[in-house]
Amino acid sequence: MTFRDEVRGAVFRLAAPATAQVEYLRSIGTYPSADELALEFSDLVTPGGRLSERLQSELNLSSEVLALIARLDEKLAEFSGQQFASEWRVPALENSRNWADVRAIAGRVLEALA
Repeated sequence: MTFRDEVRGAVFRLAAPATAQVEYLRSIGTYPSADELALEFSDLVTPGGRLSERLQSELNLSSEVLALIARLDEKLAEFSGQQFASEWRVPALENSRNWADVRAIAGRVLEALA
């Protein structure tokens, strides 16, 4: 699997409907925690807290696509931390405005990566 495929897969899972996300979390054994969806993404695109040089160099992405990826990462960061613990449980995937926003941004990233 190429780096592009890994990035696309992580973004695809963030853009997926809640039911698909729950199914994925069950398949990897992290249900009912939703953290892994964001961790897979951040491990690839923002290791160490900043956009990966590999993302920029290997994928040769435009500044617009990089900005969308950064926005997705920022959105995930907006609701991280102990005070948002409930946002990282499966019920939030279906009911949270934050997760709806994540799906919308991730969908735009997927379109840009196509």
